[in-house]
Amino acid sequence: MLTALLFSLLHLALSPVDSANLPPQLYLSKDQGGSWQPFNQGLPEQATPANVLNHPDGIYLTTDAHGLYFLPKGSTVWEPRNNRLPQRIDINAIAADGDKLAIGTFRQGVYLSFNGGKSWTPSIFNLRAGSVRALLYHEGLLIAGTDGGIYRSHDGGMSWRHCSDLQQTNDLIAHGGRLYAARLKGIFVSEDNGASWQPCFAGNTAQRFLADGQSLYAQLIGQSMIRTTDGGANWEIPIGMLSSKNAKTLPQKLWSGYRAELPNDSSGLRFISSSPRGWLAGRTMDGC
Repeated sequence: MLTALLFSLLHLALSPVDSANLPPQLYLSKDQGGSWQPFNQGLPEQATPANVLNHPDGIYLTTDAHGLYFLPKGSTVWEPRNNRLPQRIDINAIAADGDKLAIGTFRQGVYLSFNGGKSWTPSIFNLRAGSVRALLYHEGLLIAGTDGGIYRSHDGGMSWRHCSDLQQTNDLIAHGGRLYAARLKGIFVSEDNGASWQPCFAGNTAQRFLADGQSLYAQLIGQSMIRTTDGGANWEIPIGMLSSKNAKTLPQKLWSGYRAELPNDSSGLRFISSSPRGWLAGRTMDGC
């Protein structure tokens, strides 16, 4: 009896995932989050979306394990952009400067493209700092946020200089003439293009930034939010129950308490982002 039970459990553990029963991992809303529809045509069935980048030519989508995909203007089918990338690659971050693209990976450093993602090459003197979680092109520099701190490149990502020990930098953004880093237990700001950084918020881990005019929003772990309207000198939290009826942008909607209700359970929501097509939401494979 015990042997049969162990055999059954082992069989379940080793059996391949039934991809036909997997819910879509990427959704699109054209009514500001009122309803969501699958938007995964062309993506592998087990691809977990990680991040999106809006580009004048279309939309780029990074994934765990399955690389990079691109949605051209006017198309509804995602196309792979993985030429000369490793067969298995987890892409955490992406940045663009025209046709120049940079992707940050989990333990495989930074890869560069000079033709809109049609082919890739690794950084010559690549980063060896664990996971590259954030990338930003800014005033001739390429800035990388990693598990081992923040790095800057003056040659488009071919070589790197360590400039800060801010570990686990999850996101980078330029806003109002300053740079901001979302990281473990807080937010840092730079007024010299990333050469030095000072704390401007201490508390929960900051995961992602959203800009909306003069306001800069930060999503904290657990989907709570803070925002600043004075360059990071002060941060505020939503007070009381806010109405989302007058919210016109995604940051305003999230600030009012909106939570995306995706089909097949939204507990594994990984990101929500605005795009020229509407709002995009990605969920995790395992609901975590």
